[in-house]
Amino acid sequence: MSAHNLLDQERAAYANELICTVTATLTIKQVLEHKIITANSASAVALTLPTAAASMAGVVIYIAARGAGALTVIATGGYAAKTSTTTATFAQGDMGVVMCDGTNWYQCSTITATT
Repeated sequence: MSAHNLLDQERAAYANELICTVTATLTIKQVLEHKIITANSASAVALTLPTAAASMAGVVIYIAARGAGALTVIATGGYAAKTSTTTATFAQGDMGVVMCDGTNWYQCSTITATT
C-alpha cells in the first residue's frame, strides 16, 4: 500500500471519529466524541443538546444542516446569550457553533447559506 493510500485511510477514519449524523436527541457520548454534528433529512429535524454540566465545560460543537428540512437545535434550559429562547434554527446549508461553559449553552455563531 502506498503512503498516499494509507494517508487517505487515516483521514477517513479520523473524519468518522469527528463527524456524527444524527436525527433526534444528542447523547452526551455523541457530543463529547464528535465535534461536528450534521443533519441530513428532507423533513425537519430537532436535536436536543444534553443538559449543560460541569463535565461538558469547554465542549464546542460545529453544526451543519445538510438536508432540505429545517434543523432546530434545542438547549435544555435555553441558550445563555438568548435567555428568551431555547432553540436555534438552521436552514439547508446553514452552519453554526454552540459551546458549553459547564453551566450554560451558547450559540456562538451562525453562517447562513447564500442562494
